[in-house]
Amino acid sequence: MGALAKVFLEEQKTELIEIIKFDPEADMFCVYSSNPDALKSFIIAFKETCENETLIQDLSEAYYKLAIK
Repeated sequence: MGALAKVFLEEQKTELIEIIKFDPEADMFCVYSSNPDALKSFIIAFKETCENETLIQDLSEAYYKLAIK
């Protein structure tokens, strides 16, 4: 999930790149920010993307393209 969230941020929410931070753990994925509005914006948009089959597939393809470079 963390890799897709990072690609989502880079592809869809570039204005939040310096604001949203990730702290991946083995069993858990954490997103944090000192800006609650930015965090809420990211969470809502990423959730909507994850719930949309077309959007999540596009995001997965973007991740795959980055991973094979």
